[in-house]
Amino acid sequence: MFAAESYKSAYFIAESLGCKAATAISVDDKSSVHIGVTAAKVQGCMLMNMRFVVICDFINIAFLKFSLFRVKVRLPDHDFNIGAKHLLVPSVLGVCRIDETGSVSYLGETYIAVRSLKHNNSNAYSHQEDLMKAVKLFPDAFCVDGNVKPVLIKGVDGGPDENPRFDKTINMAVKTFTDLGLDCYIEVTNAPGLSAYNKV
Repeated sequence: MFAAESYKSAYFIAESLGCKAATAISVDDKSSVHIGVTAAKVQGCMLMNMRFVVICDFINIAFLKFSLFRVKVRLPDHDFNIGAKHLLVPSVLGVCRIDETGSVSYLGETYIAVRSLKHNNSNAYSHQEDLMKAVKLFPDAFCVDGNVKPVLIKGVDGGPDENPRFDKTINMAVKTFTDLGLDCYIEVTNAPGLSAYNKV
């Protein structure tokens, strides 16, 4: 109850300040998607990374030579996975727009970063990077008169990559605060087991 009330109160601050002073967002990793999952009586295309190279520019990873090909399913049952360790994780950042009634809605711009769990998993740094990209992609949601709105409220899940009680997440929150020149940055999380109530 306490965690849920804290979560609601943070978004109530955004409602009180209004859409010209505050931005409310929600961040969460969705279910992992298996690459090459078989389906009953269906042959499907699959995108696989054939080779990748690391460019030493702040560890930017460039994936080269992607190949699209057909996978012949040779398993007796459709419940078995091909390459079970190769998972894609959609990391979703949703802007929760303040609607005409003055309340934080579930509608707004959505940024989805798809990561390979094997090569580039989600962590505090990747979530901060996603936020900075979303600010550039959706200036109408994050900015007023060319400047970033002074208050940012961020609702997250309780995972170790985004929970505000971990040091790396706190460090990235400080970086976000300074990089965007915010006056107030609030990051809240739901209690364990209540991630279904995360707005995104």
